[in-house]
Amino acid sequence: MKSIHVGVSQIQSKAMDVQGNLLRMHKQIQAASISGVEIILFAETCIHAYCLYPENLALAEPLGGPITMQLSRWAKQYEMVILAGMLEKSDLGIHNSHIIAHPDGRLNSVRKNNMTEFEINARIVPGKIEREPFSVNGILCSVIVCADSGVEAIYDDMNEKGVELVFMGTAGGGYRKDYLTEADMATTEGMMVYMENRAVNPWPNGLAQKKDFRMAMAAANAHGDDGVFMTHQGGCSIVDKNRVLRAEIRNTIVVDHFLDQTAHAILFF
Repeated sequence: MKSIHVGVSQIQSKAMDVQGNLLRMHKQIQAASISGVEIILFAETCIHAYCLYPENLALAEPLGGPITMQLSRWAKQYEMVILAGMLEKSDLGIHNSHIIAHPDGRLNSVRKNNMTEFEINARIVPGKIEREPFSVNGILCSVIVCADSGVEAIYDDMNEKGVELVFMGTAGGGYRKDYLTEADMATTEGMMVYMENRAVNPWPNGLAQKKDFRMAMAAANAHGDDGVFMTHQGGCSIVDKNRVLRAEIRNTIVVDHFLDQTAHAILFF
């Protein structure tokens, strides 16, 4: 029987604060290492925050630049595969990418294929549908980014290649004006809004609707805001191959409850 110790982490990403976001990531990587985590997933564009304004897009870096080399150093230091979202610059333009940093120094990126309206307007360049799986402890893994989960051809590709464990970084959220504070929770109106809007983690619920889904999954949602009008409520989960929820960080619309956190679980195959 094969096993892998998986971590999922949320940090309060801030636009225009790459170094601060990396520092927050490092603390979670350190904590995960102590627990024996072998591969850790962070959210979509966690290094840049999900912010597609020109001044933030200008901070995009290529694979092999200072950001990804830092991830590579940490992967080697903590003997851990690190999966982290960022804005990646290439000859084609800027991509919404997830970086895969291996302990042996290998660096890869998975570029989001299915663009949202925000990304189309910001001229983010889509990546290819085909996945390039990688192995950890003999378990074949792959990465998808948020809206790519709605592209059936991506699942077909992963199924054909025998992928056993999928990592998905997301940036689902809402608007800052709709979020609550701890003080709001003390009022009847605030509590009603909280109960009506409390987000339900889509995993494993969403997986239950995909009868041909045969893989385990780890998901990490963005946390924090873009500094203008969008807010991301966090939320992470680890689901085993039988669709059993093994670990979870619940998302929240209460800003006072936003915390950097990591959850982890050992999955068996």
